[in-house]
Amino acid sequence: MKLNRVLLSLIGTGLLLSLHANALPVGDMDLKQADPKVQTLLKKSNLEVVDTKYVEEKIGKGLRVSAKALLVDARPSKKFMVGHVPSAINISEGSFKVDLEQLKDVDKTAEIITYCGGWKCVLAPKVAALLKAEGFTNVKVYQAGYPAWKKTGHYVDVSTLLVKSAVKKGDRFIIDARPEKVYTATRIKGAVNIPDTKFDTMKDKLPADKAAKIIVYCGGFKCAKSHNVARELVKLGYKSVSVYAAGLPAWEKDGLAVEGKRVDKANAPKEAKADTKEYIEAHGVQLVADQEENLGMVYGPWYKEMIKNVPENIVLVDVRSADSFAAGHIKGAISAPFDSKKSKDFVAELSTHNKIVIMNCAAGAMSTEAMMAVEKHGGDLTKVFYVDANIDCNAKHECTIKVNEPI
Repeated sequence: MKLNRVLLSLIGTGLLLSLHANALPVGDMDLKQADPKVQTLLKKSNLEVVDTKYVEEKIGKGLRVSAKALLVDARPSKKFMVGHVPSAINISEGSFKVDLEQLKDVDKTAEIITYCGGWKCVLAPKVAALLKAEGFTNVKVYQAGYPAWKKTGHYVDVSTLLVKSAVKKGDRFIIDARPEKVYTATRIKGAVNIPDTKFDTMKDKLPADKAAKIIVYCGGFKCAKSHNVARELVKLGYKSVSVYAAGLPAWEKDGLAVEGKRVDKANAPKEAKADTKEYIEAHGVQLVADQEENLGMVYGPWYKEMIKNVPENIVLVDVRSADSFAAGHIKGAISAPFDSKKSKDFVAELSTHNKIVIMNCAAGAMSTEAMMAVEKHGGDLTKVFYVDANIDCNAKHECTIKVNEPI
């Protein structure tokens, strides 16, 4: 009877709801909590309302590249930078036309979910209405919004601005979720290394206080490692977990403080750098000169030219997840997702190509990890190599590549 009364109430408002078998408690969907103006806006634009569980399912791993819906944070940019639901982009009413440029390549039928500051916040339905007016046909509203997301124990994404402040104040525990080798090369100053693949054996590094504020990062928006660690932290009961999704690439782009072997090398006296070769030729490829520190790493400038016309004896292997590969990859590359738990099988599979294999990922961390597995499991080091670079490709195989400096 109680459910019937709720349904009748909702029908009476003329609102469309998305109800799910595994929905969270009624409070997450009880539109009687909404401000009357919010209810009016939802009704006027015929907007479907979804709950936290629905949003969870749509954002999946927390990566924009693999999310099943585009999440839009309709709050002002300052609020967005301090914390937002993973994978969200920021489109506010006040700067709508400028922010809308982010959607210039998004299909008009793509699912978009807007949210803001909860039941009394009008910004989500307002931005949703503006998006519908621009021709987007599948726009929904997560009206419970950011407060409900945090209240239900989820981690959030944060911006460079917040991380910069955290480093300056020293009031947050910062985790680098990448493999040790790339962490040793370059990291945000003061960060502690806890790779996602070694979390269980390294969690003793974590703060004892479950209320400690923790930020996790890795190799940028397409890197899942920080999200993997964040989920584990939430499972352990940590109450204030954030992911710096833009990660090290954005941090370095802004010229912020880093440390590690690459920094030490860059700061070395000029005389120590004199006559140092940048690459060597071996096994039909150009490799960075110092193979002792950078085993298997190909020379970046050569790689960028080579992929324009890949030789017959070379196969490009993308080690990211299948959905990330499908979203965009280097032309001619094949997909072979690397799973650290099945690394021996992965290495065995590489040997079946009977060609020179050059692995890549999105930011260098996973390809480095895959190369470490090749070395560990006795793979052919004369035929398997990797590139350490930030690679961003669209569905048309148009790629931007920024090569990371060798150690």
